[in-house]
This record gives sequence, structure tokens and C-alpha cells, in this order.
Amino acid sequence: MRSRKGLAVRALAQPPGGNIAWNGSELIGTFYQALDGQWVAQPFSRKDRPRYGTAFQAQLYLIAAAGLLVADAA
Repeated sequence: MRSRKGLAVRALAQPPGGNIAWNGSELIGTFYQALDGQWVAQPFSRKDRPRYGTAFQAQLYLIAAAGLLVADAA
């Protein structure tokens, strides 16, 4: 999969509130590691809070929830 508009998501550590994921100057969500070791994704545009095994999975969910992924037709 590739991103639209040259997506460059930056995740900045912001303890104790977790990490912030940006697309340029647009906040797409936050993610943090819960006490049980799972990573919780909090997309800015939704109310769901899915849990994942890795920080990468949580970030990927935020990117998808923001509508920033497109299928590669090649």
C-alpha cells in the first residue's frame, strides 16, 4: 500500500500522555502503551480505541482511520 500526497507521519514521544501522530500539520491521532503491554490507538476522527501488539500496528491503524492509505493497483 502507498499513501496519498506523499504522506509523512511523524510520531513524537509525549510521555505520559503517549505518542502523537501527525500528517504534516494535521493531527491524526495518538497512541500509547497500556499497563498490560498492549498499544492503544486513539484516532482523532473516531471514538474507537483498538488495542494492538506493537506500536507499528497502532500507527498503521491511525493512518488507515484517517483515510490516508490507498491500494496499490500495480
